[in-house]
Amino acid sequence: MSIYEDAMIERYWEKEFGNKPTGTLVLKYPIVKKTTPIKDCMWGKREVDGIILLDSPKTKLRFSEVPPQSFQNQRLIVIQAKTHRLGTCLLGQTVFSPGLFARYNPKSIKSVALCGANDSKLEVLVPKIISYLKPFWQQYPSINFDGVEIETDNQVSSSLESPLECERGWILKYFSEQVVKVNKKGVLIWDYPLINKSPTNGHLKIRALILPEEGSNVNGDILNGEEIPIAGKKVIILNTTPSFLGMWSMGLAIVLAELVRKHTPNLESIIMCKTNDKILYPMLKYFPDVKVISNPS
Repeated sequence: MSIYEDAMIERYWEKEFGNKPTGTLVLKYPIVKKTTPIKDCMWGKREVDGIILLDSPKTKLRFSEVPPQSFQNQRLIVIQAKTHRLGTCLLGQTVFSPGLFARYNPKSIKSVALCGANDSKLEVLVPKIISYLKPFWQQYPSINFDGVEIETDNQVSSSLESPLECERGWILKYFSEQVVKVNKKGVLIWDYPLINKSPTNGHLKIRALILPEEGSNVNGDILNGEEIPIAGKKVIILNTTPSFLGMWSMGLAIVLAELVRKHTPNLESIIMCKTNDKILYPMLKYFPDVKVISNPS
């Protein structure tokens, strides 16, 4: 996290708690420590950008001064921050990070996304995505999950768009072996334009979209940026992360699935990662269209 995102969190803290006697702020809190792999699964280090303990005195502490056991019966705000426009990565972190605190039995958890600008297309998806996780929170009846709040910081001056990297080799291998070899056809589209940019939302491209039942080339067709209609067609969305399964990649897969579902119900959203994550992966069972392929090389 950059010093600019630290400053965003501190401005939010001062705005919300400036005149209050309570509200302990902790930046860069490591809620999960990395483990060594067990077969093809592990859990990676998970660090949230900031937390605020609503029932503790108003001060700033280092993470080493706040053991996770102190969260019991506390009201918490979990904060994730990005200087750019609200995107799928930040949305995924904001949706899933509260679940990492549930095992410590806080009284309540609110999740806040701090961003340089909102995105009208993604914001409207938040209630539906949260609704999928209702069975997860029912496992913790003593915790009041207060949902997700999106806050913009007008003092941020960096770019409103964030980059997305992709392991092209994994995708090409999947397309060749799992689609073309089986169907004797298929269309792979790089950078499929799903949403165009407007004053209220950013542009959104699907890094790799596959139409497994389309095309006539027995070796498959590979296109770049073609806006082919997908209404009613079978669609495979491929997202990759070069290391272990993360909240940002989960958020991306879920948001893209929700947006594509407006065009067709016949879809899969696949996350390809080097290593699965034992703590995060169970939360994906509430999203039946999303699958994980670990160690695809």
